[in-house]
Amino acid sequence: MTERYLQNGLTPEEVESRAAAGKINTAVAHTSRTVGQIIRSHVFTLFNLLNFVLAGLIVAVGSWRNLLFMGVVLSNIVIGIIQELRAKATIDRLTLLTAPRVRVLRGGRETGIGVEEIVQDDLMLLENGDQIASDAVVTDGEIEVNEALLTGEADPILKRPGDELRSGSFVVSGHCRARVIHVGGENYVARLTAKAKEMKKVRSALMDAINWIIRFVGYIILPLGILMFCKQFFGLGENITNAVVSTVSSAVGMIPEGLVLLTSVSLAVGVIKLASRKTLVQEMYSIESLARVDVLCLDKTGTITEGHMKLDEIVSLTDEDVCPALSALSAALDDHNPTANAVREAFPVSPDWHVLEKIPFSSARKYSAARFEEGCYALGAAEFLLADRGKSLDSRIQPTTEAGRRVLVFCRAELSGGAVVNAVPLALLEFTDPVRKDAAQTFRYFHEQGVSIRVISGDSAGTVAAVAREAGLDVENAANLDGLTDEEVVALAERTTVFGRVSPSQKRILVETLQSSGHTVAMTGDGVNDVLALKAADCSIAMAEGSAASRQVSQLVLLDSRFASLPGVVAEGRRVVNNMRRAASLYLVKTIYSALLTLCFLFMGTAWPFRPIQMTLIGALTVGLPSFFLALEPNGERVRSDFLLYVLTHAVPGALSIVLGVLGMTALRGACPMTGGQLSTLCALITGFVGFVVLFRVCVPFNWKRILLFTTCFGLFILIVLFMGHFFMLTPLPPELLPALLIGCAAVTLLTCGFSRLSGWLYRKWKGRSFGKIFRVEK
Repeated sequence: MTERYLQNGLTPEEVESRAAAGKINTAVAHTSRTVGQIIRSHVFTLFNLLNFVLAGLIVAVGSWRNLLFMGVVLSNIVIGIIQELRAKATIDRLTLLTAPRVRVLRGGRETGIGVEEIVQDDLMLLENGDQIASDAVVTDGEIEVNEALLTGEADPILKRPGDELRSGSFVVSGHCRARVIHVGGENYVARLTAKAKEMKKVRSALMDAINWIIRFVGYIILPLGILMFCKQFFGLGENITNAVVSTVSSAVGMIPEGLVLLTSVSLAVGVIKLASRKTLVQEMYSIESLARVDVLCLDKTGTITEGHMKLDEIVSLTDEDVCPALSALSAALDDHNPTANAVREAFPVSPDWHVLEKIPFSSARKYSAARFEEGCYALGAAEFLLADRGKSLDSRIQPTTEAGRRVLVFCRAELSGGAVVNAVPLALLEFTDPVRKDAAQTFRYFHEQGVSIRVISGDSAGTVAAVAREAGLDVENAANLDGLTDEEVVALAERTTVFGRVSPSQKRILVETLQSSGHTVAMTGDGVNDVLALKAADCSIAMAEGSAASRQVSQLVLLDSRFASLPGVVAEGRRVVNNMRRAASLYLVKTIYSALLTLCFLFMGTAWPFRPIQMTLIGALTVGLPSFFLALEPNGERVRSDFLLYVLTHAVPGALSIVLGVLGMTALRGACPMTGGQLSTLCALITGFVGFVVLFRVCVPFNWKRILLFTTCFGLFILIVLFMGHFFMLTPLPPELLPALLIGCAAVTLLTCGFSRLSGWLYRKWKGRSFGKIFRVEK
């Protein structure tokens, strides 16, 4: 390496030649699915396969009119693709604002480039909070790196000139220049985004429940379809056309084809809405995760406070003038955390002291130091620099920390083995960080919603508690965690509100302990010291103004860095989950009654009464159209962990009523002669009527939008029956069958109400328990 290179980096010509030779960081993962992946995920599904097979059977027998159900299927595919493509465009556009950037030295000038623009031998400029984008070797300076995302070890590792840096790790302190030695597939860059942006599998109760429904339907539909065809063709001697049409009709009813689509559309709409609120969603199902959160862990700096420290006062403990030494120390260290920046702002002009050795700040060490020819000085937390001797300063520090200020001690010291020894306090430095104006309102919202708050910070617990109280948080107790064992930290997790002097690994322990107690935990952070806890949390939230490390591992990024944006994110998640519960209950009514009726008619001497086109009409007006409108309504109710239980207890009453109504109409055929077409019409009308009774109950409490929705769908159904009945294979009923129809409608209404009261009692009895714990269907 030449002196010119070390001072100026690559020339533009050298960059171009390396790029032309393919020595460029091209293996960068995408932050969202590709267009091809989105299209395949919506086209190649189990339900679509079943529907296309059924359509093929209808085409084979030439019953073209009964293909109408494929119009709904194709519409679902198109709508789903369009909505997710919109969400992808939104995510990709906003990701540019938080995409990883690298500072490099090229042609003697510092410039910021994208990770994918790095070429071999680029000279990277790295500092606290940066993620190392490509394997490199330190050429100048010293840094500490955290390789936890690669090795699982959280301890910072000191890197000096000649040491190798591994892509995927994070700089936790210091400043250096490093020469890129590997690019593309030769290093960790292909796994860079996979390690940092590849979130651990998001736990989604919503998707788990829907997948269970899909598996259940997938298991039963094929054997029931085969048995239905055999019964119609061989048992009743129907021709091949009628046997196929009947089989397809029973199968179409069992397929909740719009349910998966509705879920993806609801989440995609949520992503787009949150984008308008300056929130980037990097994982769709994290919207649901945050909606279910009951414990929110916060960092103090940058979350509750504005994150801009100010040096308010220097309290001298000796007669020595500490200003020159303070200025020299801040200039020598190149630390860029809020505290170091505040000291640098207070002392913009530094003396020309020669640095012999330095220790940059790290969140684990809680101090920084440098040795000059003029002496050795350190700045940090008193309990870390002075150990037991720091207790003598407690009487001077405690009142200040209780007032919400951060207090650091400035010492003359010695360096031994990379650590500070024999520190002598010279002055106390008092810092303030203003509380965000909207913090109190945000805390009040979470308190009203039953979400408990834990404040986790590297500052003293007294300082953090005072700031939290100023922000409106009810602080029950506070504790410093420095020096505590992992077991002692675990014991404090549940009963403590404010945690001070917390190391990065202790933050992770706190999150994991709360999770093991059955809580759904969200973690907010803005620094590299938050990375481990963010990775462990059920839902991780980063501030855009924070470090690249925290942004890369988080599922949500608040682009305006406002803690007050979180209530809106929670409300959007609740809208999705709560509305999907109502919509899913509509879909499951059709699936349940179709499966039960198929079983019943397998053992009856009567042909299947429905036609596919009738099922399409009923499904479109009682399920499909209403569910899409209901799923997009505002809904801020608290989310409960009983999605599948709620859906089934609300779907079964309507399904049972339809089964009994259809069986009653079939039994009536023996006492009141009617044609097969008339029986089919009676069964279709009874089924449609119950569908609207269920829709009515789902719409309660009514508002003008729900009234309009219900009356529109019901009115369309009546008009189609009266004026387009022939197209939907509905036969006009003679006057003598009208009383049977009216009595049947009244009977199924009473049955639905009665079954609903029973299911409501069962739901209240089991409320709050997951379906899997009751019936053991979930893992």
